[in-house]
Amino acid sequence: MYNILNKRNNLIIIFLFFVYSLSAQDGYFQLRGRIFHNKEKLGNVFIKVYENSKLIDSTYTTAQGAFSFKFKLNSNFLVEFSKNPFVTKKIIVNTEVPESKKSKFFDIFFAMVIDDKENADMRSLAGLPVSKYYYDDIIGSFTAKKISADEVKIEKTDSSKIKELENELKRKIAEIDAEKLKLSNSKKTSYDAEQIINNAKKEADSIIKEANKKSIAIIQKAQKDTVKISQSLNIINKEISTDDFKKLSVNEEEFRNKEKVKTVEEKIKTLNKIANKSESEKLDIKKNRLEIRKELMDVARYELEIDRLNAKTKEDSARIEQRESQLSFMELEMKTAEQEIENARKEIKLKDLVIKNKNIMLISFLIGSILLVVLILVIYINYRDKKKINKILEDQNIELEKQYNKIKSQNHQIMASINYGKRIQDAILPSDKLLSHFFNNSFVYFKPRNIVSGDFYWFSVHQDNLFLAAVDCTGHGVPGAFMSLIGNSLLNHIVNERGIYKPSDILKELNIGVNKALSQSKSGDDDHEDGMDITLCKFDKKNNNIELSCANHVAYIVKGEEITEIEGDEISIGEIYSQKDDVEFTNHILPIDKDSTLYMFSDGFQDQLGGENGKKFMTKKLKQLFIDNQNIKPENQINNINSAFENWKADNKQTDDVLIMAVKLDF
Repeated sequence: MYNILNKRNNLIIIFLFFVYSLSAQDGYFQLRGRIFHNKEKLGNVFIKVYENSKLIDSTYTTAQGAFSFKFKLNSNFLVEFSKNPFVTKKIIVNTEVPESKKSKFFDIFFAMVIDDKENADMRSLAGLPVSKYYYDDIIGSFTAKKISADEVKIEKTDSSKIKELENELKRKIAEIDAEKLKLSNSKKTSYDAEQIINNAKKEADSIIKEANKKSIAIIQKAQKDTVKISQSLNIINKEISTDDFKKLSVNEEEFRNKEKVKTVEEKIKTLNKIANKSESEKLDIKKNRLEIRKELMDVARYELEIDRLNAKTKEDSARIEQRESQLSFMELEMKTAEQEIENARKEIKLKDLVIKNKNIMLISFLIGSILLVVLILVIYINYRDKKKINKILEDQNIELEKQYNKIKSQNHQIMASINYGKRIQDAILPSDKLLSHFFNNSFVYFKPRNIVSGDFYWFSVHQDNLFLAAVDCTGHGVPGAFMSLIGNSLLNHIVNERGIYKPSDILKELNIGVNKALSQSKSGDDDHEDGMDITLCKFDKKNNNIELSCANHVAYIVKGEEITEIEGDEISIGEIYSQKDDVEFTNHILPIDKDSTLYMFSDGFQDQLGGENGKKFMTKKLKQLFIDNQNIKPENQINNINSAFENWKADNKQTDDVLIMAVKLDF
């Protein structure tokens, strides 16, 4: 009894050590969700992730619009969602967390709507982020914040008088065509028609000539305004004040976007509070001020377009063109300032590098001197205390030997516990004699990668119904073995105790049971991807058919050179997208053909690396292996399958647990 308790305790210790090793990893923030358009799931949306303006990852959503990303903590990311012909949406992810939270795991799920161009918000149309995800100290977790989304839509208009003149020319051409049609209907003479056309051409030439004159005048006036502005403005070195709002506003009397102005004023107050900083920090302040000015420029551009729409007189148009020149000049000045800041930053880095090298040389000299003195002292102390050191080394060797023996003993206990776990796992698997009693021509090829396995098979009998399942649990070794115990227990409960016999219903209840078991065992901040893939078959002798249901699995029915593939649902039991009680699985019903053989298997065989180039065995070769061996004795099939596996694997390590089950449908 003491030995049994000791072995059980060892199993518990191994399991706790495994859980602890998972919890000791660095923390991260997981962002999951689905993409919708008009309340419909939108699949194959292209997702790009940037960190500090550098593309670090890209992928597509699933056919159901689902996606999942993990972000490291204490960094900034930009995530872009795009799919033609929809408007691209962007979000910001700031993963900065307090020092005490850096080893935690955070998770958030959200639904994002992608719109057509006619219905999109203004920030998306402008290519700006629409929301931000960040850590909230008050609630102690990550949350989302919407970024000032404007409701007003800007209609596209002509940007100059030249465009208006071109449109006027088009209208005249349309009038000419109308006159031609009118002439044709009224049967006027060709002379009258030619006269009208010539007059229209003259009028069109006059319009084009006038357009050229006006365009030249507009360009010359803009150049003059630019010279005047360059003499009066000095936007780089001065502090930003509320006067800047008036200078940037299209309407000098009132800056209409009050909320935007208020936001920028708050940023200015924050910057002005910072004083007595280093040169590098002062450059950062100037950089921030330029960014604030850019925000003001965006607002000014927006209001300029609105005023352009509302312009009624020549004076309004002239004032708008003057504002356009002013904004263009200020944008050029800001680009120049950005370059000056970058050049200054490079000079500061160069100075810091020179100072750092001098400090390194000084420190190296001091360290060298100290080391020389220490070396002399060490030589003296070593000579004086030689016998003492030898005694310490002897004691250390004795202690190391004790530690080695202790580790050796612990390893022996761990292996004994794992071997005991194998005995438990073997006990729950149906025996070969039991299977051969109900199936005359059948076999099970079972080859765990480690001592215990994450793959297992299950069998049950109820009246005229025989149940057989091939299951592939997440992982292998000890973690996979724990999952196999959960799966075996749930299948026995669902079929043997609750009396549920329809394969698709059995998988539905198994999914609920696995999710419930895993949710009870995990902590609030943990994330798990545990679960299992399964093929479950019911042999109904009374109705002479078989029913199958597969979760992320396939099964083959082989007859001669033909293979019928039963495709399963693309959802695993217990995976992240199956954590709902209403998940349904497909139930396949097929007649029993006595000349055919049913094959159920895990993915360990076809995923095994080997061959001349170290590649996977692949499904095509596995199908051919089944075709070649379907009509020979079960024991010979096992030998041929094992030979094919070992020859392919050769000197490579076994990649995963391997399970293949075959039943000749001749009962």
